[in-house]
Amino acid sequence: MWLYNVSSNTISEIQYNRIMPYPHPRRDHAMAIHKDQMYLFGGRSNGCEKYMCGDFWMYNVSGPYSCPQDCSGHGVCEWGFCMCDKGFKGVDCSAMNCPQAVCSFSYSDHWQDCNECSGRGDCAGNGTCICGSGWKGEACEVLACPGDCSGHGTCKLGGKCECDESFGGPDCFEAFCPNNCTAWGNQYDSGYRGECVVQRQPPCCGEEPDCKIGPQSPLGCITRDPDFIPVHNSSATCVCADTYIGIDCGSSIADEIIAREKAKGLDGPSGCFALEGQVQVLDDDGRMVARRVSDVKTGDLVRSLDSMGKLSISPVVFIHDHLLPGATVTLHYIDLAGAPARYELTGAHAVPTDLACAGLHCKITRTRPARDVVPGSSILRVAPDALGEGASDFAVVNVTHLTHGNALVRYIVTTHDTLVVDNILSVDFSTSVGALETLPFRLLHAVCPSVLSHPAVASALSSVLESPLLKAAESVINSAVHMLAGNEERSFAAKTGAGFQGSLASTLTFAKVES
Repeated sequence: MWLYNVSSNTISEIQYNRIMPYPHPRRDHAMAIHKDQMYLFGGRSNGCEKYMCGDFWMYNVSGPYSCPQDCSGHGVCEWGFCMCDKGFKGVDCSAMNCPQAVCSFSYSDHWQDCNECSGRGDCAGNGTCICGSGWKGEACEVLACPGDCSGHGTCKLGGKCECDESFGGPDCFEAFCPNNCTAWGNQYDSGYRGECVVQRQPPCCGEEPDCKIGPQSPLGCITRDPDFIPVHNSSATCVCADTYIGIDCGSSIADEIIAREKAKGLDGPSGCFALEGQVQVLDDDGRMVARRVSDVKTGDLVRSLDSMGKLSISPVVFIHDHLLPGATVTLHYIDLAGAPARYELTGAHAVPTDLACAGLHCKITRTRPARDVVPGSSILRVAPDALGEGASDFAVVNVTHLTHGNALVRYIVTTHDTLVVDNILSVDFSTSVGALETLPFRLLHAVCPSVLSHPAVASALSSVLESPLLKAAESVINSAVHMLAGNEERSFAAKTGAGFQGSLASTLTFAKVES
C-alpha cells in the first residue's frame, strides 16, 4: 500500500511490520474505512515514543478472500494474507522457492519464513541460489574450492584447499620438487642444484603452472580452470646438475661416495655388534634372559645354533671391545607383535638371510654384509621362548628401512659361531671366508679353554684386531673370494669346539658371504 502526504507532497510505501504485528492500544486516534480496508493513524499511547503515535495501520475488513493478486494462483487467501503453496513465497506467492527450501507460516504475524540455500547464499526470485564464497550446488550445500583442489588436496570450510604434500597454490595445482631442488648461493651468484621438471597425465595444455590452452595444445589436455580441474596424475622431479645427486639434488657425488665408504665400515671396526644390543643368555636359574652386548662375559652361555643345526646354547670364548666407535648399520623391522624393532651392527658384519630346516635341524644357507641389506630383505627372528623345535623357532621378517650411524662395538666369538642378538639369528664373522675367520679362536679354546682369557693372549689378540693391517687383509680376502666365487654359492665348513670334544665329523655349513 502507498501513502500520499499532502503536506510534504511525498509518496511512501506502507509495509507490514513483522516486529509489532498489532497496533498499541491508543486514544485520540484517527480511523477511516474505505472500500474493503480500515485505516488507523496516530493517537496517544504509552507504547509510542513520547506518548505520541505516528504509525499507520490498515486491516482487511471485506472477508477472507481478498489477498494481493489473489495469491497469484499459488496459495490460499486467509483474511487478506496468502498462505503459499510449497515451492512459492512472497506476500502474493509470486516468487519461487529455491531447491531444498524449508518454509513455515506464522499465524501470529501472518508471515512465511523460509530457510533457503542452506543459509549459505541468497535465493533469487526465479528459484536459483546465489551461493556465498566457498559453497556451490543447487542449495549451496556443497563445499566449493578453486578447481576442486585439482585432486591434490582437501576442500575445507571457507572454500580453502588444504594441499597434499608437494602441491600448492590456492587450487593445489602447482607441483613442487623436494626442497625445491636445493638452493645454493655465495656472494657472487645463487641458484638451484637442479631443475624441477613437472609431468602431468593427461599433459599440461601450455606452460606450467597455468597450463593455458593455446593453438598447439594437445587434445584432452589439462588446464588450470578455477571452476573445475579433473583429477589427474602429476609429479615433480629434480633433474640434478652434473655434480649433484639425490631426490632433491641435496648431495654431491663426492659426499655420496664418502658416505658409502663409511657405511661399508671402512672407517672403523669391521665385524661387530653395537654395545646397546641385546643377547639371549642363560642365567644362573636356567632361564633365558636378555642381556646387553656390553654386559656379556667370556664363558656366558648364549642361545645359538649348534653343530647339528639345532637351537641350543653355546659358550662365549672370546670378547674384544674396539677402542673407537665403528660405522654401524641399523636394520629396522616389525616384530611378530607388530611393534617396531631394530638390529644394529657394523656394515661388514654378515647377516643370515636364509635358513633351511629338516625336522629339528636347521642350517644357514645364505648371509650378506649388513651394508648390502636393503628394505624388503629378509632376516631371521628367533622367538624369545624358542624350544629347539626346528623351523617353528624361527620367523622370517622383512627389513622396513635402514639408518646409518656410529657406535661403540664389540667382537664376540662363540664355539658354534652363532648367537642371537636383538632376537635376530646372527653369526660371528665378517669376512667372506665365513666360519674360517673365527677358527683360530675356536682351536685355541678347544686345546686350552682358558688360554683366550689369559691377559697376555687377550692383549695380543686385541692388538691384532685393532691393527690397520688386519682391516686391509679382510678387504683383500673379501675381494678375492668375491672374484673366485662369481655368482655361485660356496660353502665353508667350520669345525666347532663341540666337534673337537665329541665328534670330529660334526660341522656347521655356511653359504658364501655375499659382498
